Amino acid sequence: MTLLEADVRIETTQRLSKVADRRLRQPSEVFPTEIKEVPFQALVVTAVHSTGLGDDNRYGSTLGGARIKKIDFNDPTALGDVYQEVNELARDMSRKWLTLYRMLLEMQKEGKAHPWEVRSAQMGGGKTIIAVADYVEDFELHLFRSELLAEFAGHISTLDGKHITAVDMGTNSEDMDLIGNQTEYVACKTVENGGTGDPSPTTATGVWAGAKALMEIKGINPSQVTFAVQGVGNVGSRLISNIVNDYPNASVYVTDIDTEKIKTLQKKYPQVIEVAPEEFWDAPAELFMPCANPYVLNLENLQSMRLTGTAQIICGAANDQYPVLDGEPDPQVVRAFHKSGITVAPAPLVNLGGILHLSSAWWHEHGLPSSVDHHQRTNQLVLGVGSLIKNLYHKSSQENAPIEETYLKWVTETYASYLGQKTESQETQQTIPLNIQPDVLRKHMERTGISNPVEADERLRMLIESGTPTTINSHDLPRNMKIRTSGVVEFVRSGNAVFITTKTDGIKTVVGLMISSGSRLKY
Repeated sequence: MTLLEADVRIETTQRLSKVADRRLRQPSEVFPTEIKEVPFQALVVTAVHSTGLGDDNRYGSTLGGARIKKIDFNDPTALGDVYQEVNELARDMSRKWLTLYRMLLEMQKEGKAHPWEVRSAQMGGGKTIIAVADYVEDFELHLFRSELLAEFAGHISTLDGKHITAVDMGTNSEDMDLIGNQTEYVACKTVENGGTGDPSPTTATGVWAGAKALMEIKGINPSQVTFAVQGVGNVGSRLISNIVNDYPNASVYVTDIDTEKIKTLQKKYPQVIEVAPEEFWDAPAELFMPCANPYVLNLENLQSMRLTGTAQIICGAANDQYPVLDGEPDPQVVRAFHKSGITVAPAPLVNLGGILHLSSAWWHEHGLPSSVDHHQRTNQLVLGVGSLIKNLYHKSSQENAPIEETYLKWVTETYASYLGQKTESQETQQTIPLNIQPDVLRKHMERTGISNPVEADERLRMLIESGTPTTINSHDLPRNMKIRTSGVVEFVRSGNAVFITTKTDGIKTVVGLMISSGSRLKY
């Protein structure tokens, strides 16, 4: 490389970093809908943060969960808080997708992830809050749940594919079944209904992998650690199970507004110690795991931990743990925790098990390639969180910066790199025509028993011509895929078809074809 080429590359990288940073900071599109078919005040608000990899997704979609939250509609600030929260959650989702994409990309280079798994992470960030009046009793919410979710499904349908919804706090896979009766833009339905079920186990596995990695890197003996878990919902309760299963003698301080949940856990795990919500940050624990409300890492709670003097790590599943200033974690608070010597794991990194499940769920439920055992595969992949948090910890130590700041820069760099690759891909596609050989296609069609889609479907032909290729070496093809070519081949995905192409004299020629059938590909 010449000096001139190097200068051009540096200039291009800097420009793309600015573009990536601007796009990641831009506000979300917000879509509110009043719920009318229930006897209490309710509002659904969906935020679509149309940045990240979702801009180029073949489905043009963002993907994120829907949570139910009770608010006081008479409080003039309550609705504003909902809009702020859903915007921040959507933005966080964009960062999560970029994090997952980068993690899977690195794992693919090591032979630990498949190309289709990397592609499954190419979604944009979005989120939904279903706000319900705080005077509504739980039994009443249960009684009118079908009506509430039916209107929510109609709301999702009106977005026309901009957003795919899934499980989050206050919703479950059974809810997704109900929503799925009225819209196709839903993931994580029950296994009985062809879905992949609850993403909470995968989320908990990822958080626990991150926690163990931080204990290892800081030289902490896990068998001598006292844990503190805030919130014992689906994720928090599974984290407690992971802790106790791995370290049976560990003490676990637990808090939740639902004390009955804690009592149930105590019957199963005698080492669980209940603390009041207002006393949680005073607990004499080394590792704190916030898994409930946002904005808990504030200066007041930091002072409580300093007085106790035991806290070393914070690693939890809750989103937006820091207070937010101008749409980003408050830098003053971030640096205060850093100076205290407490390592705070970035939440969008350690809790990405949820979106790993979501991405795999969406592909699995729509007949695209998936692993033989969905849950086993996602639990294998999410262990990559441990390696990722170690790398970022080392990077932040070298920079003498809070790991949160290092993480946000790393996400921006990831997006900038992606934008650069996208630009190169677009330029290549504009200059190289695609040569579809009907005889070659027909041979593969006869083998699969499916008629020629190119001749039968003009839309498919157009998709092929505009498809984004994934470049791989010919020796990386599936073992039973026999192609007489050398050098580089490309996979071009279009609908349920994957065309294998090679390039000769500037012409892309189709040399193979795979057709998806259920969750498997025929070749």
